[in-house]
Amino acid sequence: MTAPDPLRQGVLLALTAERLGLLDEHGLSLVLAYYERQGRRGSLAPEEVLCQLGGLDPASAARVRAAPRVEVALGPRPFAERLQLLGSLGEGGMGAVYRAYDKLLRRVVALKLIRPERLGSNARRVLQRFEREAQVMARIRHPNCVAIHSAGELRGQPFLLMEYVRGESLMERIEREGPLDPAQVAAWGRDLALGLQSCHGAGVVHRDVKPANVLLDGAGCPRLTDFGIALDADARTKLTAEAGAIGTLAYMPPEQALGRPADARADVYALGASLFEALTGRLVFPAEQPLLLLHQIANERAPAAQALRPELPLDLSRIVGKCLEKDPDDRYPSAAALAADLEAFLGGRPVQARPLGWA
Repeated sequence: MTAPDPLRQGVLLALTAERLGLLDEHGLSLVLAYYERQGRRGSLAPEEVLCQLGGLDPASAARVRAAPRVEVALGPRPFAERLQLLGSLGEGGMGAVYRAYDKLLRRVVALKLIRPERLGSNARRVLQRFEREAQVMARIRHPNCVAIHSAGELRGQPFLLMEYVRGESLMERIEREGPLDPAQVAAWGRDLALGLQSCHGAGVVHRDVKPANVLLDGAGCPRLTDFGIALDADARTKLTAEAGAIGTLAYMPPEQALGRPADARADVYALGASLFEALTGRLVFPAEQPLLLLHQIANERAPAAQALRPELPLDLSRIVGKCLEKDPDDRYPSAAALAADLEAFLGGRPVQARPLGWA
């Protein structure tokens, strides 16, 4: 019978302590750094590591020892030399995302991998898109955007190492709680608009803003993520043929849904659609058939959020409505202008949003 691997046992014990709420992310990083340095030669027992580096008391360490173990794959090659996988964070449109401990950076990160089957005959296009995501995110540094640490290709496997954000998505919050507090939604919208303005200033249109791509961290700060279909406004390569068909249709403005040129105001629309859903608990256009949904997006006026939730402040409903105008020229001219109007609303000042035709 094979003896238990002490390194694996120590790591799994640390993850179990985290699951029980006894070890925070900083403590987890310290414990994992110890195992990375000492390997299987460490002189401390796993419980001692938890107490000395993770700050647990002996009773808590004993509780961890008695609890069922977290079971995760600790790192298939080629990433095992640098990374220790700590579990899956889910599947995205381009590939799988994992939580991992980066032995070089000595911190917990998010690792995004392209699914091998997505390469196939379109390998060049897929890799172009993946590399574009890395280039886009690497030049964006904003508190409301998830940061990228590094990117590349290792033994044929493209990857991104991103900041790990502990929390839930805005979509998960909406699904759990339904329509959310108007002031909170307005504050999140302001912060996200400022994050988008940072993207736009770097020459990037996100093109896939939606509640599932907004992470709410432990402090309640909203963070934009998943720039996988972001379009580099300065790029010479023409990747727009696929751009019109990707993203989530329910949040797309007419020009993007119809495959026409889209600029930063497309993100203003998508953020407005996300705020609409957070305020009302439903999509702007709830049709389930793609062709009907496309018809509604292209031809029907978006309903007022206040019509679906009468207690909403009129000014906030108008701000969201201005984001959702069919003609980009009728929306806010920039994400910064949207952020300014939401800030005015939060401060009790007059807002710029007015129904079309008003002076």
